[in-house]
Amino acid sequence: MVKSASAGSRGAGMFGERTQDEMRTRVEGERVRRRWARRGRRRALVAVEAAVVVAGAAMLAAVQTAGSGPGVLFAFLALMALGAFLGTQVNLASRWVVGYRGLDERQRVDHERALRVGHHVTAAALFAALMVVMVVGQMDGVVVNGALAPAVFVLAMLHFGYPAAHLAWTLPDEVPDEDDEGAAAVPGPRAA
Repeated sequence: MVKSASAGSRGAGMFGERTQDEMRTRVEGERVRRRWARRGRRRALVAVEAAVVVAGAAMLAAVQTAGSGPGVLFAFLALMALGAFLGTQVNLASRWVVGYRGLDERQRVDHERALRVGHHVTAAALFAALMVVMVVGQMDGVVVNGALAPAVFVLAMLHFGYPAAHLAWTLPDEVPDEDDEGAAAVPGPRAA
């Protein structure tokens, strides 16, 4: 007899045990952990994601101008698709996955610290944006409409993506499991 894959058979609650197993497989998978084990690779990923956000803001500013055509809008949408993919990779690299309960105590502390730092960074960025709007508003009397949407976009991306990016940027290289260490060749002088 074959059971249907309904929500009720997946476990209790929104994130039932079977779902946790699936999430653990996805987050802790060997390929994912090997891909993002090195800090340098994670930092490069974060830098590329930040560049895509800045390029997306520039495309959004171009969409706001009267002379842009539908090609600019499609370029913006393509950048957003790329940004979503890169954001997912940053989340996997830092284990910043909503509802995932497979973190140890140190990882939970790291996540909480990244969340606090992200809150402070977002608050500072919002305050700076408010000050700029107030100063520009006093000088010219009007904030340029073409700059408002890109600024809000960058602030939103900063708010949503900073904690995972902070973790991916600051966590040290992952140490391979004991099972992996025995299989890996250790470079160095050989014993005679």
